[in-house]
Amino acid sequence: MQKRMLISLIDAALGWKSRRSGAVQVGRGSTIAWRRITHVTGNTLSVGEDSLVNAAVSFEDAGGTVQIGSRTFIGRSSL
Repeated sequence: MQKRMLISLIDAALGWKSRRSGAVQVGRGSTIAWRRITHVTGNTLSVGEDSLVNAAVSFEDAGGTVQIGSRTFIGRSSL
């Protein structure tokens, strides 16, 4: 229970930081495992509404774009 709460707090902090950068757009009702998103600065991540993203999203160079549609489930994988 404590581990899950700690992970939730870490995800909330990382999500706030990513959204604040302006490089991330997340639709209403979407859940993202923020701890698995890396190198967002200089790139764009867009997630539609009511999506669940648990994938590791990693950008290699600046200028990259990842778009995930609405009502989408992406399990534990790498993008």
